[in-house]
Amino acid sequence: MARLDAVKGDDEKVKEVGVDILSEIVEQIREIKSRTEGPRGFHFYTLNLEKAVSFIVERTGLISPVTPDEGESAVAQNPLPEIRLLHVNGSTPDQSSHEPLRRKASVGSGPRDRVIVPGQSASHPDWEATALEASVPAEPINSRANTLAISEGEGVLGREATWDDFPNGRWGDARSPAYGQIDGYGVSLHVTVAQARQLWGTPASPGDVSAIFIRHLRGELSTIPWNEESFSAETDQIRDRLVALNAKGWWTLASQPAVNGLRSGDPTFGWGPQNGFVFQKAFVEFFCPSRDWSVLRERLTRPGMRDVVCFYATNGRGDFVSSDTELLPPPPPRRSSAGGGADGEQQQEREASTNAVTWGVFPGKEIVTPTIIEEVSFRAWSEEAFGIWREWAKIYEPGSESERFLEGVKADAWLVNIIHHDYVDADALWDFLLD
Repeated sequence: MARLDAVKGDDEKVKEVGVDILSEIVEQIREIKSRTEGPRGFHFYTLNLEKAVSFIVERTGLISPVTPDEGESAVAQNPLPEIRLLHVNGSTPDQSSHEPLRRKASVGSGPRDRVIVPGQSASHPDWEATALEASVPAEPINSRANTLAISEGEGVLGREATWDDFPNGRWGDARSPAYGQIDGYGVSLHVTVAQARQLWGTPASPGDVSAIFIRHLRGELSTIPWNEESFSAETDQIRDRLVALNAKGWWTLASQPAVNGLRSGDPTFGWGPQNGFVFQKAFVEFFCPSRDWSVLRERLTRPGMRDVVCFYATNGRGDFVSSDTELLPPPPPRRSSAGGGADGEQQQEREASTNAVTWGVFPGKEIVTPTIIEEVSFRAWSEEAFGIWREWAKIYEPGSESERFLEGVKADAWLVNIIHHDYVDADALWDFLLD
């Protein structure tokens, strides 16, 4: 662990050291198994991100080395027959004095080495091809060498294949094959009924729930239904603000402070390669009562807010609103037709926004955005978030005060996520919410 701890702030270094460690473990196991009986294979889980595994299997020789001519051997050795000489105006060329008029065609480009003729079929398929056949692209040749190189991130295809080397759970890009948490159990409290009652008691009012969240923020409670992990060091920067939000009945599930160009080696906010700079937009996600959401929604949709915030909000019934639906720019003016009528206002299409809330700038690299917030991921998470209210209610007797209260909260509450675009002003989001 000491080797990993030494590079824990740099995701790329962590992966490199991880490959080193796993390769050493594989070699040790192979050495032991060479002297004992039993299975000798290895089973790797890539979790849809195979780059590290491809390095391990190549470095440890678990796959045979790629030979220089393997790319050639991957090409199908089945060339088309040699093209017969063309007969021009009925004459027969001298076979001894003339080379064939057309060369052999390779597998990948056969139709292009033939005479193109109109129609649906060719009279002489040995040397003729229809226009349709000639337009068929050559099939790509996927040799083992190419596949391995792509998996390791080489070349243009490799760059595209490894665009998301470092997914970030539900805060990553929803298009990533590794999007989401590694949890196959579905909606769950992750504690037993007895543990849940001991941790959270028997809540019967909003004040009881606020007290649970505040105790968790202050480190007095190890887990809440939506979070079983400890807070990161950066939460200290906004802890008092979060306590204030929870005290007013806005129960926070996720948040981060704004950061403007700190060094990537910063002990609290730093990440990624050395000599880089990291940035963050402040955001917060919370449950609030429907009456509070009505007031907040009016403030969020005032003129001028489109360039200041982005928000997503939904309730347990699936009603959804966002800055993409509420803060559309005004439609273009109506245009009069030549006959004096009106064409009417053009219907605007809603384009769902994607918000990078954490990004880094590093030497020799494109801008890296490991944390984003977007509609599709918010909607997917909201189903689980509201489902947890139901799971919490189930630990109490049906019809009990706590069960009825928690089911009522689920029916009334809105889940809201607000991102403030001004990452230069660290207080902007919190001043807006606590005003």
